[in-house]
Order: sequence, then structure tokens, then C-alpha cells
Amino acid sequence: MTVNYYIAVTAAVAAAVPFAAAGWALRRPLPEKTARGIVFAAAAVFALAYWGAGVVKYRADLFGLWDFGIYDSMLHIAAQGGGLLRDFRGGAFDHFSPAALVLLPFYQLWDSPHWLIAFQPVVMAAAAIPLYFAGLRLLRNPVYAMLAPLLYLFNPYFARLALFDFHIECLFPLWFALGFLAWTQHRMRRFLFWMLTLPLIKEDFVIPLGAAGLWMLSLRGRRRAGVLCLAGALLWTLFILKIHFPLLVKADYWHYGRYELFAPTLSGTLANFGAMLARLVQPHVPAVLLSVLLPFAFLPLLSWRGLILLVLPTLGIQLVSAFDQQQLLFSHYASALVGVLPAATILGLRQLRILLWKQKLTRYIGAVAGAALGIMLASHILFADLPQNRYYIHLAGYDTARGGSLLAIPFSAERREELRGKLQNAAELKKVTGRIPDGATVVAQNETGLKLLRRCQVFNVPGPEKADFYLFDRENHHGYESPEELNSLLMRLLRDPDYRFERYGKGILLFRKLTPSVRTKR
Repeated sequence: MTVNYYIAVTAAVAAAVPFAAAGWALRRPLPEKTARGIVFAAAAVFALAYWGAGVVKYRADLFGLWDFGIYDSMLHIAAQGGGLLRDFRGGAFDHFSPAALVLLPFYQLWDSPHWLIAFQPVVMAAAAIPLYFAGLRLLRNPVYAMLAPLLYLFNPYFARLALFDFHIECLFPLWFALGFLAWTQHRMRRFLFWMLTLPLIKEDFVIPLGAAGLWMLSLRGRRRAGVLCLAGALLWTLFILKIHFPLLVKADYWHYGRYELFAPTLSGTLANFGAMLARLVQPHVPAVLLSVLLPFAFLPLLSWRGLILLVLPTLGIQLVSAFDQQQLLFSHYASALVGVLPAATILGLRQLRILLWKQKLTRYIGAVAGAALGIMLASHILFADLPQNRYYIHLAGYDTARGGSLLAIPFSAERREELRGKLQNAAELKKVTGRIPDGATVVAQNETGLKLLRRCQVFNVPGPEKADFYLFDRENHHGYESPEELNSLLMRLLRDPDYRFERYGKGILLFRKLTPSVRTKR
């Protein structure tokens, strides 16, 4: 059953009422040691839960060549001495991400994709620790200090980034949280180190670096740091676009095409800029804004600096993109927001605490915390991804059959059966790939070729002409390749006398290139 997204949001907000009442009734102050223990325990539970879910997804072939296979092959090639930042596609990695090499020593110790499965949830969950200590310094209240890291961990976008393939962007929340903690400790050199090195994770993070610069400019006594952050964002952008890709890598940076910034004429440039701004009034924009603010109980709205200077640049750059997956914060495109929003939430909580103190309403702290926790739990239960969900977005309508998060699995026989079916299909696919000899050239769908990367030369659909094998799995196809492209390739292979068609299981299709002698016999 599909429910209107705004109705689902209303249900999540309504969950605040009983929790606020419970928080009001308790009123008992929470010891700092208890609050710290809750945050540490929650971080450990989330790290282990998503690590386990990642292992299940890998066994069920729910990771793809793009992007899990790209990172795995890149680190495998580097560990084998084949060069740095090169992946299975044969060329240089198409992003600026030197930080990905932090995993290289692990691959040299044990060359396995399981490092990626563990690394992503663990480093993401670890960000809750500096967030707690940053909140404690600014808020002087263990209850409020505990809120931001919990809201961060339960954020549905946290689940999406933790579960969707692998992206080195998973480092961003921890990196940013360490910088934010340094700012609360008045250690500006350390703050600048963490901020100015953000683009080493990925070139996109020149945006939150610039946003941090705007934030610093608004703070008395911190304007020099603001100028340095803005200058750093500009210099990193020039280096990446004008030196790294064209001169060092000698490759086009095609992701730049997602923004129509320049045209041959001034009028064309102005028209492109107008088209970018026009995307801010599209129907999905309010839903995206709600999806970002709801898991944090709208607390960032209380701090204009946190909202306008930190949050809006990192959100706006996605909304004005010509790429619909960025506009909808699909898969990993919310990574900067996942890291920035907890800091903005702490700033909002500080403004709320000051307001309650001035109005002598500090007795309402428990009610506010309870309301935030209620919204947090409801939004997580409703909107966090299930392990078997791929390429799914709920902003157009909330599908009750695909909602429920990890918490739903023990209580839903249907979801357990669905996952069991995917595991059985993956076991059948493993038998088929075992029949493919080492060194063969294989063209495969996004989800089917991952297990062959270390044995064969693998290409994503459509791949080169006359590959040794073409491998498809209709039971585990999630729409990465266009149906037209896929069907066209299938029909061509069915008509090609050079290939023998083999079918396995429910929907595993293998096309095997024939040797000349076999072709003659046919």
C-alpha cells in the first residue's frame, strides 16, 4: 500500500506527543556518565547492525559493480601493485578521492571486499562520539548533548549511506564532527586542519568547506578562519578541475556536466543559471526539505547560522543539479548533509537552551528531548532503508511494503522470505559464475559481475563486442541499466550464432561464446 508522503510525515510528527509527555513527567536530570554510555552503546550497536546487514547484502548480491566494485577493484589493483586510483573499468578513478587509500594497508594485509563492508558503518557510527563531546561543551546539559548523536545515528539518510554499496563519503561525518569538536574546544588550527582537508575525501566537499567558511565569517573573532576556509574551497576547486583531471590524470571530469554553469555565450550562461534556480521551485523540493529536517526534529531551524550557512549550501548544490538522483538525495548524495546536520542541530539546541533559560522554562528540557526522540524513532522506523531496498526513494509516496527499517525484519515474515529468496538466487548465481574460467572477458549487469572481479575482466552492460560471456540475472535486476539497452543486447545475443544461450534458476541467463569447431557443428 502506498501512502501520501506528507501523511507519513504527519504520523512521524504525531509521535512527538506521547514522548514529550513522558519527558515532562520524568524531569529527573540525566547523569553525564549515563548519557555518555547511551551514546557509546548506540554507536556500537549501529556499527554492528549495519556491518551485519552489509554482510547479508554482499551474500545476496545486493552490491553492484558501481560503486562497490569500483572501490574494491581500485584497492585490489593498488594492493597488487597495479597503480593507484585505477579501477576495473581500465582507467583512472573518475573522482578526486585520495582518502580512499586509507584502506590500502588493510587490503595489503588481506585482499578482500569485506573491508569495505566493515569500514563504512564503523566510521559512520564513530562520528557520534565527537558529536556528543561537542554538544556537551556547547550545551552543558547531558540530555541535550545526547540528542544530536542519537538523531544522527537514527537518521534515515545515515541508513541509506551505510547500506548502499560503498562510498568513501562515509568518512565525511566523522571528519566534519572532529572539526566541529575542535571549534567547540577553541582549537582553531585543528579545526582548520579538518575543514581544509575535507576535499581529500571527495571533490564535492569543497561545498561544505565553503559553507564552514561562511559560518566562520558570521562569528566574531573567527573571520580569519572563514577567509581561509573560503580560500581553501576556491583553491581546491581550481586544483581539481584545472590541474588534477586535465594535467595529472589526463581525463575529462564528466560529473561537472551535472551543472549547466557555462555556455558559449553570456545569454546562454544566464539561461543555464536560470534553469538551475528554477529547480528550487519544483514539486519535490518541499518533500526533500522535510526529509532532511524531520529526522532532526526540525531543531536546525532554531539556529539561522547553522541552517543558512552550514545546511543550505550542502543541500542547495544537490537541488540545483540537472541529475535527478542528486535532486532527490538518492543513495550517497546526502553524505554531506548526514555530517553537517548534527552540527546544525547542536547549534539549534544551544539557541533553544538559551531561550528556555532566559524565559525561566528550563523545566521543559525533558519535554523537548522526549518530543525529539519520538520524532527520531518514528522517522527511522518509517523511512530508513531495508537491506534489500535498492534505488528506492519514498518522497513521491511512502510504500508500506518497503518501509520499516532493520527493526521490521524480525517481525515481518514477508521481508524475511524476500531476503531468503535473494540469498538462494545468489547461491545459484555463484554456481553459474563458478563455470566461467579465469581470465575470461565477461559483460554483466551491475549486480551480477561483482564476484568475478578478481578472476575475470569484467565490463558493465553493454560492454565490448564479442566478449567471452554475457551474464544476466532477471531476478536481481534493479534498474541500473535502461530496459531498452538491456533488451536490445539480449535480442542481439539470441540472434547471434556465435553464442550459446544457457538458462539457470529462475532468471539467470548466460551467453557463452562458441569456439570455431563448436560453431561449425551447429
